[in-house]
Amino acid sequence: MSKLQGTGKTRLAMTLVAVVVILAVGVYLNGMQKPSESRQAKSSDADAANPNTPEKNPAKSADGNIELVASYKADVSGNNAWCAPLQICWDQMRNTTNAGQALEPTADAPAEGRSLAEALNAGTFETARLSDALWYSYAGPMNSEARRQIEEAIAQKFNQKSDILDKLNWQSANENMLLFYAMLYHTFSFEHPFAIAPEKSGFGESSEANVSYFGTEDAPDDQRRDLLAQVTPLYYSSYDDCACTVKTKEGDLLVLVKKPKGSSFSEMWTNAMVAAQKGDRTPLSSKEEFSCPKLDVDVLTNYAALEGLTFDVTGGRQLKIMQAMQTLKMTLDNEGGSVKSEAAITAELTSMAPEELQLRAFCFDNTFALFLVDGRAAGNVRDDGSLSEGAQPYLALLVNDARLWQKD
Repeated sequence: MSKLQGTGKTRLAMTLVAVVVILAVGVYLNGMQKPSESRQAKSSDADAANPNTPEKNPAKSADGNIELVASYKADVSGNNAWCAPLQICWDQMRNTTNAGQALEPTADAPAEGRSLAEALNAGTFETARLSDALWYSYAGPMNSEARRQIEEAIAQKFNQKSDILDKLNWQSANENMLLFYAMLYHTFSFEHPFAIAPEKSGFGESSEANVSYFGTEDAPDDQRRDLLAQVTPLYYSSYDDCACTVKTKEGDLLVLVKKPKGSSFSEMWTNAMVAAQKGDRTPLSSKEEFSCPKLDVDVLTNYAALEGLTFDVTGGRQLKIMQAMQTLKMTLDNEGGSVKSEAAITAELTSMAPEELQLRAFCFDNTFALFLVDGRAAGNVRDDGSLSEGAQPYLALLVNDARLWQKD
């Protein structure tokens, strides 16, 4: 495929990190070599040495699926994707039911569920880093009014219908049921559409030509300068260790990282950004190239490990997750792409059983101190009637024997 000549190595397999959606799938950046011919030669040699070696498709995981992980900080391998809506739902649930504190599962929680809750507690998403136009969320009672409100909001804001609301168990909703919902929707485009490769090519170590690409190598010479200008190197340590960004018309940046280092998306991103600080960002010359596979992802995941988890939350209450799910639809081609992701968590919030609830008794029947503060004086009491940090009492007592403090 490449017009460049060289010893020939495989295309650079990279991880696409696109604004708010991160996919651990392969993306390619051509350097100074001709990848398609070399991959075929390399794979042919390996097959000749071992004719019984089964064919592989590196674009799929061992079970042929793309896994949509719940947390940006969860371990990933193979083909994985992450998008922000589930984390937004979790953060809303923390804020609504537990005063923003981490949701800690009760002692009987299975290890897998506990681990996933820990990752979500650690992965708080800053919605301030996301334009308001890109997302919508709801947190409140789970009832027909909530559904109507959500459907009207996403239709008005995104001109979209929900792919997830029909999958929730509305029949079992009662006055104690809460719904946490979020949608992220965005489309982006390239100012100058990239060229489409006329033929499919291999991916990774596979010689099977079954992957479609777009990029610069098949573009007419008079268009290459504009196409290459859309690509900015972050670093290039070697053919197998490099990264770049691709700018869009809307201002988004696709960040492409070849063979990322780290066990989670969070670690991969951090390591790539550290490498970029020392990277050579010299613009691509007319003899250099860029190419990337087309992407078309449609995933629905039910997080069974979260369902059934119970948490002791503020106010002497318990929270039990009933359903947790997320969808991701993402496309990327020579003209641009789109991201649509929804997530929902339904949970029941109830009071603890009487025997579990520790009732408080403020009975001062032993040594105690008493202070008296002027609540009318400035700086002693907050607007809500509580003590301020700088309050100063005008009277203090230490009562060690209450009998001495009584006349009768």
